Amino acid sequence: MGFENELIRMTLARVWIAQKKPDQAIALLSRLEETARSAGRMGRVIEILLLQALALREMGGSERALLALAKCLASAEPEGYLRIFLDEGQPMQMLLSQWLAHAGPGPVQDYAIRLLSQFDVERPIVTAPQARARPAGGLVEPLSEREIEVLRLIALGRTNQEIARQLVVAPGTVKAHTASIYRKLDVANRTEAAARARQTGILP
Repeated sequence: MGFENELIRMTLARVWIAQKKPDQAIALLSRLEETARSAGRMGRVIEILLLQALALREMGGSERALLALAKCLASAEPEGYLRIFLDEGQPMQMLLSQWLAHAGPGPVQDYAIRLLSQFDVERPIVTAPQARARPAGGLVEPLSEREIEVLRLIALGRTNQEIARQLVVAPGTVKAHTASIYRKLDVANRTEAAARARQTGILP
């Protein structure tokens, strides 16, 4: 299976999960997992296990979903993966919370706690001295290339659903990127984000 074809099938599995067709997603993901494992591509296997956990959760198989997530976390922890979990948004956040409620102590539990903490993106409270100390027009933390892509589409007035379709990602991924953008730009909404981006020269 070619890399591009695999990505298309992964996207299809995400679509089926979103469309409440988890059984179809699981069947497809099982085939993809077998191929990825035989090729020794553990990064892809981890992503597939993650999607399987979400699909099982959608089916109402909470116990099986948590077992799949446990396998995923055990494989991902040594490499310290973060983004692939964060990109799945609230469903993954909820599943991680469920898993942690029954998890025993150890490095995988510590890893899951760290992952969960990354979902709690809150706007930093900037005091007057902090605001003055920040370089004019500068950002404390730069935006990633993908966040700039999302920001550009936000500035064009696209909805989260439209951005998700254009970038071929899950709507939850767009929400996660948007939350990160707001935090980094220190803004509260899309209008402020676009204005701040133009002020700092991120967007023309």
